[in-house]
Amino acid sequence: TSQLNKEEDIIDNGPPLKDDPQYSKYFKMLKMGLPMGAVQNAMQRDGLDPSIMDLDPEKSMEYQKAMANRKVKKKKTQVKEPKKPKVRRKKIYWSPIEESKIDDNSIWSMIKGSFDFESMKIDQDEFESLFTDTSDPKAKKKVAADKPAASKQKKSVQVIDAKRGMNGGIILARLKIEFSALADMVNNMDSGKLDDTQLKALREFLPTKEEKTAI
Repeated sequence: TSQLNKEEDIIDNGPPLKDDPQYSKYFKMLKMGLPMGAVQNAMQRDGLDPSIMDLDPEKSMEYQKAMANRKVKKKKTQVKEPKKPKVRRKKIYWSPIEESKIDDNSIWSMIKGSFDFESMKIDQDEFESLFTDTSDPKAKKKVAADKPAASKQKKSVQVIDAKRGMNGGIILARLKIEFSALADMVNNMDSGKLDDTQLKALREFLPTKEEKTAI
């Protein structure tokens, strides 16, 4: 603490940077309207550090150096505390019960007042072993990704155009005839009780060459 106080008691007794004999002419160049880049080039040509122009012109060079050194020392002395590992707790779905609703014959009523829970010592290691989820969530995702494609829902293969299939389904639904029986009627060229309109509608949905090839 005493060392920090000594560092904080740094007093600026030097001339402001803009009045420093070594740098004053460069600040005058700025005051005359020269661009910063031209002034810094002039400093570099004179063998000086051009970044000095970024410092506070109202404070001395020695003071600003001392303050910069103090910041560096503070950074070195500050010890970063190690980050505590994230603990994932197991989800336990307990339903809290209001004290007024506890039955007189329950175990909680029997031990009420006979045990000081605040003074109870908890075995932290046992507590963590019981309620800490040690499974790796990344591993779970990987297992799910590596599952065979058979577990996924099977996709139906569509042979005919969706709109054509929908219209055909509507026609078949109106006929109210089993598909197998209808297929036999087509194969045997038996119109049965179907009228001309129904037969024409069915003829439009007979499979094309492309659909036959796809099947």
